[in-house]
Amino acid sequence: MACGKADVAQDLNNAALEQIAKSTGVPITRLKIVNSAQFHYPLQGKTTTQFKILDHQSGKIYGISLDDRGKELNSTKLQNNERSIQVAQNGKLAPGLTKKLTNTSSQQQIRVAIWLKEPSSTPQPRPAANGNSPSLVSLKQADEDRAAAIKPVVNSASNKLKNLGFQVKADKNAPVIYSSLTPSQIRQAAKLGEVDQVYEDKQMQPTLDVARATIFAHIPQSQGFTGSGIKVGEIEVGGRINTANPYLAGTVQDLTFSCNNAHADAVAGMIRSTHPTIRGIAPAASLWVGGSCGGWSSELQDRTNAAANWGAQVFNLSLGGDSGRTVDSFARFYDDLVMNRSRSVVIAAGNSGNSGNVGSPAVAYNVIAVGSFDDRNTNSWLDDIISSFSSGVDPISTNGDREKPEISAPGSNIKSTTRVSPWVGSTGSGTSYAAPMVTGVVAQMMQANSSLTSWPEAVKAILMTTAVHNIEGSTRLSELDGAGGTASDRAVNLARNIGGKWGGQSYSCSSATNIDVATFSLTSGVRTRATIAWDNNPSYVNYANQPSADLDLQIVNSVGTVVSSSASWDNNYEIVDFTPSTSGTYKLRVQKHRCDLTPNWLGWSWRQGN
Repeated sequence: MACGKADVAQDLNNAALEQIAKSTGVPITRLKIVNSAQFHYPLQGKTTTQFKILDHQSGKIYGISLDDRGKELNSTKLQNNERSIQVAQNGKLAPGLTKKLTNTSSQQQIRVAIWLKEPSSTPQPRPAANGNSPSLVSLKQADEDRAAAIKPVVNSASNKLKNLGFQVKADKNAPVIYSSLTPSQIRQAAKLGEVDQVYEDKQMQPTLDVARATIFAHIPQSQGFTGSGIKVGEIEVGGRINTANPYLAGTVQDLTFSCNNAHADAVAGMIRSTHPTIRGIAPAASLWVGGSCGGWSSELQDRTNAAANWGAQVFNLSLGGDSGRTVDSFARFYDDLVMNRSRSVVIAAGNSGNSGNVGSPAVAYNVIAVGSFDDRNTNSWLDDIISSFSSGVDPISTNGDREKPEISAPGSNIKSTTRVSPWVGSTGSGTSYAAPMVTGVVAQMMQANSSLTSWPEAVKAILMTTAVHNIEGSTRLSELDGAGGTASDRAVNLARNIGGKWGGQSYSCSSATNIDVATFSLTSGVRTRATIAWDNNPSYVNYANQPSADLDLQIVNSVGTVVSSSASWDNNYEIVDFTPSTSGTYKLRVQKHRCDLTPNWLGWSWRQGN
């Protein structure tokens, strides 16, 4: 599938408004186009323009899809047809793997990840949001529940593959099996009924003092929010630090698959260096470091599970590979980790340049992808610019409007911990170094409100709502900095429900069309931001192309008028940034536009102030 953002002719806009008015009986004067996008179906030779149209009076958002002559088309049918043609061409093989098989000799083995079809299951309840309840027990229970849910299908597929003579390694917490197979064996494995899709097991690469003040992390630190009591998992290519570094004392070093790499030392320091001036964002956090010397995604996932078993509540991945603008097995694993095991995952967006692709696994839906900006070695925001190396090209999606990264942080010319005495110094630049800034902020937030350790969707919502430092493009959401540069002091305050409020709740396809998740008072003339974030279910049949649910965000005033809204198609978050003209009571409304498979969890937040 190929897609692009629409530059829609006025007559097509008018046709959309007229047809919605006719089909609904709503006067056209009450209707407004709030979003439009163009999508191409190359295998069918068709192009459509999708519209979301708001009825100002009722707040309802209608959808319609038109061809270039203004004729209404069934977009769901077109998507299903396109997917059916793709399956007929590739079977259960991911497109990238299909291409690789054509260039591989019949006896050469390829490392693969075999994803399985999950049996349906009901998610177990999470601890109440904003409840400050203990988290490690609930996270362990989430892991046990997940393992039990996938065990039957994993065991069944593993036994069948072993009976075929294949050597396999099954993941205990995700429905995926790893193996090295020849092209004919790969096609044989794909025929099993339990198999959903077969991907190539790819190799990843590392995504190569003032920064702390730039994001105002020193303010929460001065208030005692240093990540104390929070467990952080650092997953690395290489994955082994010099444990003799006095400023990283107490770090738990995992040795499986790992080898020495100075990149790991630098990232570790950005999270929890205890040096008096070159200090980490969360110096009191507990840190586990491990990874894969060869950068194999299967080994990185294995070590992620090990870190989760150790108790990691938030993960940092300063690594990645070219995504080809698609969501692969590696990304799918971390989407599963967020939705089904309640972990927050922060990932470097990549260093392919502003016109280069956001990497994998940063293209995953449920994670927090981080771009990089250059703080020019000053505390002021006024001179900050986007780093020239920071990746910005979004993943392909059904309607072409996914936006990655979600936020940004300092990543240029960073000082951190090193492998040799004096143990600190210049470590270079990269989104690798922006991501741990955000990971440290997440640890601060979790210390401030421990229930956030079980609500990664709310963590994302808070980070985006409080990323008020606009570096490029729109102040709301733009290509390279996402929602903006992270602001630790605002994020920690919002975690404490100061200046705003956050929450989290279960969400399913049977949920009401409109849900008012929060009612609050706003002061006129003061900048206001709000965000909702929900999960894309990795079991969704169209997972790679769009979220399993399309939810929209509306801010509604006391007389029921929508004063601000966000209505994308392919993001699994929505964000508004507005200034209310009148003081009064407002509601944060979540409107269900489409729901094909339950996303399970929804997080939200709102805040007033710069």
